[in-house]
Amino acid sequence: MRRMSRQPLPRRGATVMVVAAGILVIFGMAAFVIDVGALYQERRELQNGADAAVLAVARDCAVSSCTFVTTDHYLLADQYVDANAGDGDANVLAGNITMPTTNTVEILASTADAGADIDSDPSTVDFVFARVLGHRGSIVSASATATWGYAGGGSTLPITIGQCEWEEATNGGTDYAQFTQTDPYDFDPADQRMLYFHFGSGPPTGGATEPPSTDCYFGPGQDVDDEDYDPDRLPGGFGWLDQGDCLAALAAPGYVDAEAGVAAPNGCEPEDFLGKVLALPLFDDIPADASECPGNPASGKCYRIVGFAGFYVAGMWLSGGQWHLDDDCVDQPRGPNRYFCGYFIEHPELDPGWDMGGQNFGVTVVKLVG
Repeated sequence: MRRMSRQPLPRRGATVMVVAAGILVIFGMAAFVIDVGALYQERRELQNGADAAVLAVARDCAVSSCTFVTTDHYLLADQYVDANAGDGDANVLAGNITMPTTNTVEILASTADAGADIDSDPSTVDFVFARVLGHRGSIVSASATATWGYAGGGSTLPITIGQCEWEEATNGGTDYAQFTQTDPYDFDPADQRMLYFHFGSGPPTGGATEPPSTDCYFGPGQDVDDEDYDPDRLPGGFGWLDQGDCLAALAAPGYVDAEAGVAAPNGCEPEDFLGKVLALPLFDDIPADASECPGNPASGKCYRIVGFAGFYVAGMWLSGGQWHLDDDCVDQPRGPNRYFCGYFIEHPELDPGWDMGGQNFGVTVVKLVG
């Protein structure tokens, strides 16, 4: 008796389905690793470009006091987003630079295909493997916001001058030294100004205890707040600050202790000043009551700092032979005089750590805020 046997069912169709499913899984994994990775890379590049672009536009606005977005701002932003794009191309489309407030600017940067455009849409990142799953590309964008304002606090060298010295030298902030390059600076020597320890802009009208004939004759010892003349002032056209090293962390408005004498503070070297642009602290008052001073300075005096001015140091003649470096000073009144020579400039570049909030003495701070 013959035993009936069942023939195995054909498995070819099932195998094809399994292989097809496996291929889809592989393509899905490739899409996730490669295509999604490309999206993240594009996002990083756009964010870097947006950050750089918004800082450039904000700085332009800080310098030019712009009140609305111009075509030049789009051209400027485009330079920075393109420079940070891996393929050399990105977009800042019309309407994507805005000014939410009078001192804030916001930029939205988005994708642009510089090379072959696989999905016929230049505003997307083209997918390679995800196309098998029906996804052709994706739009990527990044935004950045920056703000600007006048310098209100930061770390600078421990030296100060009277606000009135700045006002006289710059005609109230309307006359700064001009230059066309910064490395090295190419100032007009006619714009050079002298900052003295022992005298300012003119002699007193009478004896040593008489009021000065001009506001800034006695420099750091000269109040500019209409207080009575005080013959017991700190000498000089500028003065040192009482700090532990050659760096002072200051905030305006605020008080900082004065250091007596004309010699540079310990820790300072000529190269800290020479050929450098300082954020030069300006003061408007020396309180008669030392209790207002934050410490217990040996000088018994302190300055009220009201803001910061930009000053390029071209030369100096201070106590100690290593400080006798005034060959680039137009005037060289040596002897007992102690001085810096240099140029007041507007909108110097400051370290990003500076804070805003001071008065307008020509020094602005630009910061990313989002």
